[in-house]
Amino acid sequence: PEQGRRLRQVHDAVEFVRKDLAMQRASKHTKAAGSAKGGGKKKGSKPKAGAQEQAAPPEVAAPEAAAAAPATKDEAALNSTISSEAVVLVVGDLNAEASRPSGVASLLETGECGPLVLEDGVQVTAKAKRQTLGTFVDAYSVAFPGGD
Repeated sequence: PEQGRRLRQVHDAVEFVRKDLAMQRASKHTKAAGSAKGGGKKKGSKPKAGAQEQAAPPEVAAPEAAAAAPATKDEAALNSTISSEAVVLVVGDLNAEASRPSGVASLLETGECGPLVLEDGVQVTAKAKRQTLGTFVDAYSVAFPGGD
């Protein structure tokens, strides 16, 4: 049971980062478009006393919805450029070894974990999970290629 929970947690975290980066990029694009049109804040206007700008928290979709393909061409293009704009580091004991690959390692290293991935003979997920942030690498195996 822990394998599926661990995969869901990592998938949800990676999706949260992807959506947050997409919102930041969209916000920058909207501001740039507003500036080009001469929009923006009027000269001499002041914010109300005590007013603070707060970003709305990003929506977190259900795991089933998060694994869906991008809805539009624009979203697909946005996802493809995110990995070149941000550095994302996933840290934790993912309980993966070269001799025993895990669903989490599959998701991070290949971008996908499907129902055929087994951990200790147990199916990790019934539905395919995908992430589009890019290809992650195992820092330990890069630093110590021979193992321990």
